[in-house]
Amino acid sequence: MTRLLVGACALALLLGASSAVAVPVVWAGSSSLEGFYRYSPEGSYLGALDFAPYGDSRSVQAIARVGGELWVGAGSLEGIFRYDPQGNLQGHIDFAPYGDSRTVSAIAQIGSEVWVGAGSLSGFFRYDMEGNLLGTFDFAPSGSSRSVGAMERVGDEVWVAGGSANGFYRYDFEGMLLGHVDFAPYGASRGVSAIAKVGAEVWLGAGSLNGFFRYDTQGQYLGQLDFAPFGASRSVSAIVSVPEPSSLLLAVLGLVGLGVSGRRFANPR
Repeated sequence: MTRLLVGACALALLLGASSAVAVPVVWAGSSSLEGFYRYSPEGSYLGALDFAPYGDSRSVQAIARVGGELWVGAGSLEGIFRYDPQGNLQGHIDFAPYGDSRTVSAIAQIGSEVWVGAGSLSGFFRYDMEGNLLGTFDFAPSGSSRSVGAMERVGDEVWVAGGSANGFYRYDFEGMLLGHVDFAPYGASRGVSAIAKVGAEVWLGAGSLNGFFRYDTQGQYLGQLDFAPFGASRSVSAIVSVPEPSSLLLAVLGLVGLGVSGRRFANPR
């Protein structure tokens, strides 16, 4: 009876704490470092996970949440690598829109589609969740087509950065250009190498600057956080916010399990 009461109370706590289930953890990659690096939303370093789909460690060029997985691109490997939120490799998807495999520089889930960018190809490439090519959108904010180096859904828009253009460009879901936001945290315009929605903010990385740069969803600069997992500051090439179970949720789930197990032992079959 006691265990049943514990289980019932724990279930009530679980329902009441549903809004605090997910704690965002920021995973980041750097072109000068191998693997994933985990940070809190306050910028505290939490640890690293290896990225070695073929046995040897690699740097991460793009990360995105797609469904319940993380899809990852590497500057030195072709295609998309599918991981679970614990960092375990689940599989690989070829990225060969024109027949020959390419490396991936940007990934973002846009509704039921996944948009992909390649450093060696111009435009966005639209895929379904199973990795089938659906079509393309041009990325030519200044008239000439560009490759896509970073991409993220922000509200009802897609923020896009190109490897050879400064700032980021705002698109709708049909691929129409809405506007441009300058990226000049120190006064001079820079190119953007990573974009991710983190809570109510948008975090950016720049290949020529170290650290994370925090913006609001209207494109206003909020400040900077250091990215220095091994003591020396680095530039950021990929960012994604990954919800992880809170310690409260884990404790409540343990109590629920205790109540359920107590019921089983009290009523053997």
